[in-house]
Amino acid sequence: MQEESKEKFVQWLQRHLAHQSDQFVAVSEGVANSVVEHVGVDREKVSVLYNPIPIPEVQEQAGESVDHPWTDSANLDVVLGVGRLERAKNFESFLRAFERVHTARPDTRAIVAGGGSKRTELERLAAELGIDDVVSFPGFVDNPYGYMANADVLAMSSIHEGLPTVLIEALACGCPVVSTDCPSGPAEILKDGEFGPLVDVDDDEGLAAAIQTTLDDPLPSDVLVERATDFAPAAVIDQYEAFIRNFVSVEDTNNLGSRSEPLSQS
Repeated sequence: MQEESKEKFVQWLQRHLAHQSDQFVAVSEGVANSVVEHVGVDREKVSVLYNPIPIPEVQEQAGESVDHPWTDSANLDVVLGVGRLERAKNFESFLRAFERVHTARPDTRAIVAGGGSKRTELERLAAELGIDDVVSFPGFVDNPYGYMANADVLAMSSIHEGLPTVLIEALACGCPVVSTDCPSGPAEILKDGEFGPLVDVDDDEGLAAAIQTTLDDPLPSDVLVERATDFAPAAVIDQYEAFIRNFVSVEDTNNLGSRSEPLSQS
């Protein structure tokens, strides 16, 4: 309920600031379309600029050790979930999908890294599904990239996103990914499934099938890493420079915050 109130407030604020802005900045095409729909501005006034992801730093931290017994076992396949344990991330669907995966593949384990208000509820669901002994909830972890580098697949089950950096970070770590085709960002990051399967939101069976397919036939890690570099600062900075040249005059540079409204949904 708190997230819904926050989202409604942000939309109200955007509508009331729209007439003061020459240009809006969205972090994905999906967010741009949402701005047009909910704020009521022309599409020409919305530019898409991806958030730059520090790929080298992510990869450096991915090389650090992880204190978890399942990531060190060559006999187990680890399905990883990373994110806030809140409704928007829909880890309920993740758990229901993993229950199907584990039934078919008893040597699989799931790690859900993150903190949030839904933890107790999710632990209860895992127990109801009979998978509480094969699902780990380590809570918030300082270095999720070490988990990504040691997981066999990262599964994102979100209901909505803006530009989910967790997918980009997992790719940077060479970790195969599957995701819901939620609004917005996953389809753009994964190029409509080229770099990881996309399934409908709340399609537990589809998510389970995508996880199993990826475990059976993962994309090569170098292919995943190469895709992640498309979101590195060096690749994104040219887009920001072009935006500034096109929409911000020299006189406006000192007032950039009042001339362009950055927008994201997460």
